[in-house]
Amino acid sequence: WRGFLNDIKSTDVVVKDQWEFQMHARVLEKVGQDHLFFITDGISLEDMKKIYINPAPVGSGQVEKSVQDFLNKAQEQGKSVAVIPEGPYCAPLA
Repeated sequence: WRGFLNDIKSTDVVVKDQWEFQMHARVLEKVGQDHLFFITDGISLEDMKKIYINPAPVGSGQVEKSVQDFLNKAQEQGKSVAVIPEGPYCAPLA
């Protein structure tokens, strides 16, 4: 992701929808890969690892419970959480 940011800074060429991964990379710059988690049942664990996130495995139909469990644990630890419910604000998979 750092290479991606360097590449787009060094050229005027814009690739359609590059902003999606650019926003994802900006989050990585701020919080680091160790603190970025995805809770979804729509992306495989293997694919999530390719986009520099910590996958939070979820059983089919269990997304809401997994999100609630994650939020409860974060609150107990005094951590902040940002929620991005819209797919286009996350990294695209080719």
